[in-house]
Amino acid sequence: MTPTLHTEEDTPLPSWFYLWRKLPNGLKGKFRLASALMKGAVNRHDVDLEVDGNLFRVPVLKEHIAFSILIDGVYEPETLAFFKRHLKPDSVFLDVGANIGLFSVTVATKLVPLGQVLALEASPSIFPYLERNRTRNAASNLITENVAVSARDGGTASFYEARMDKAGMGSLTQRFDGDPVEVPRASIDGLLAKHGITSPAVMKVDVEGFERDVFEGARKLLTGPNPPIIVFEFMDWAERSAEGCQCGDAQRLLQSMDYSLWDLDDYLAGGKPFSEPITSGNANLVAVRR
Repeated sequence: MTPTLHTEEDTPLPSWFYLWRKLPNGLKGKFRLASALMKGAVNRHDVDLEVDGNLFRVPVLKEHIAFSILIDGVYEPETLAFFKRHLKPDSVFLDVGANIGLFSVTVATKLVPLGQVLALEASPSIFPYLERNRTRNAASNLITENVAVSARDGGTASFYEARMDKAGMGSLTQRFDGDPVEVPRASIDGLLAKHGITSPAVMKVDVEGFERDVFEGARKLLTGPNPPIIVFEFMDWAERSAEGCQCGDAQRLLQSMDYSLWDLDDYLAGGKPFSEPITSGNANLVAVRR
């Protein structure tokens, strides 16, 4: 069921909630201690959190993305560093699996104010948060679509919602109790044509193991004259759960389209690409066409 979001502003969080941000990011035990001391407060729903001058409505504080931005003031800083390196003020950015719009809104308002962002989110329960965060932060250059990005256009896909405390884990594969909801299905190539978007500089993909299907539906873009640089998530258990998919298939598909692959941290440090797909563990990966 799609949640009803509060239209009025919530009572602001007590200022001491944000004191955790004064401690170094990555400090051992920081998250565990914060969660223990906050106790029931982490169960608060529909809370607005400030991040670099923008306000983001989150479904519940204890969800991983929400808790990260509450405690650290940032989520996946290495991914944000990647965006800052490769995006210019007039660039186009694609966010596939945009969730509440943390990256989409930040990129639209801070990094590409003269450019354009296309944010795609399959979850009908999370999409209203993406929309609210777009309008609340006046991201007029941000286009949003509630679609399941697939290898082909047309029809619908069965999407299984996650619990709100696991809001980023909704999937085309059932992982939680509940019946699926039908979501319009579309490909990247089809969506770019629909919106008249050409030459995106960066594409971020986080679709819970279905990255291969996203890339399959973006062949025109990825093999064309101006292919984007890609940052995407690999999780072995998620990719194994995708129908007909084996671990590393998304990477193999990109390599077949002449892309080189890096671990994100290695890429930022100037390391060399790897030759064989990663098939175990979790990692954020970078793909650059040769």
